[in-house]
Amino acid sequence: LQFSTVQSNRIAGYTPSGRIGIRTGRWTLTASGSGSFTPVAESRFTETREQAGQPLPFAGRSDSKSRTNYGRGHFSAVFDPTPKHTAGFDIEYTERSTHMPTLSRTTLGQTQSDSRYRQHMGGNTLTATANYIWKIDTLGSQFKLIADYTRYTSDGDNSYHTTTCAPGTLRDSLYESATGSVYDILTADAGLTRKLPHGLTLRAGLRYTRNGMADKSHYAAQTQGTWLALPEYSYDQHYTEQIGAAYASLEYSAGRWELSAGLRGEYTSVASQAFGRSYFGLFPNVSVSRALNALRTWLLVAQWSRNIERPAFPALNPARIRISDYSWQSGNPSLRPTYIHRFSLTAVWKYRYTLTVGGNLHHSLTITCLRWRRRHV
Repeated sequence: LQFSTVQSNRIAGYTPSGRIGIRTGRWTLTASGSGSFTPVAESRFTETREQAGQPLPFAGRSDSKSRTNYGRGHFSAVFDPTPKHTAGFDIEYTERSTHMPTLSRTTLGQTQSDSRYRQHMGGNTLTATANYIWKIDTLGSQFKLIADYTRYTSDGDNSYHTTTCAPGTLRDSLYESATGSVYDILTADAGLTRKLPHGLTLRAGLRYTRNGMADKSHYAAQTQGTWLALPEYSYDQHYTEQIGAAYASLEYSAGRWELSAGLRGEYTSVASQAFGRSYFGLFPNVSVSRALNALRTWLLVAQWSRNIERPAFPALNPARIRISDYSWQSGNPSLRPTYIHRFSLTAVWKYRYTLTVGGNLHHSLTITCLRWRRRHV
């Protein structure tokens, strides 16, 4: 059992947790639970803008005082029927809820806006994993099957009230939004590791991944006491990505040298209401290691690989997070992946001290930024 707390003039947090493990016969069982409760967390966002040829200065300030509750439960079981065979199952559930009221004041020339936002965001995640391992021999050869499923759901219930003052003008606006997202991620992997003669090791396998995303949002505004839908701000989007991959690598060890070379091929298919596309990529990797002394306490390792980095779900989710009356943050479901060439040279001393020099070369770099909106009063 464990408990910790964080206290300051802007944040307070409490984190309890507990874990129990049981080993009985051929079964190994583990259960754990934890929570994180932040009754108050204050933050401040300020902004100023200057634009050539724009006579109207802009300044803004937003203050929020959020409250977050988080809980997690976990259970796993491992069964060893024989020394060569192992099966396991793992399940985890988490839930999060955040209330973030925000007060904002922005000034554009002689126009001043005072806003009050009530933003509530909640979500839960369910993850289940099953695996099977067959130890083929005593040299390290094995066959492994693993399947993993994750389901994440989130929702938002928000309201926004803004009063705008300009010389001779006073304007009120009141609107609300309801958002919801469901993400489904399924992966399955079959991999073989085979020890071969002459210091060779072969690794090969197949992998399938399916990512499903459904986002929807409903906006409405109050006009003369009546709520009216705002279809220009609402959306209902579906996004499905399927990835099939095959990979193989060969490792060689002789004396002070260790060499590894591999190749992974991926075919990706993406579909949504707005677009559909598919693409294929090859991702090689090479690693060379040299021991500088007989005890292998000094090592030099050179590595190069081509990688793919797909946008994270939050970067794809078009839900709007209001910052002020003039700005919000939103994702873009049309973002494409980034390709990266990674290379490095690492010196290792006594297996614990490392010094690495290297770099990343990015192609089709995806940059996520804020989307800004200017209001005309």
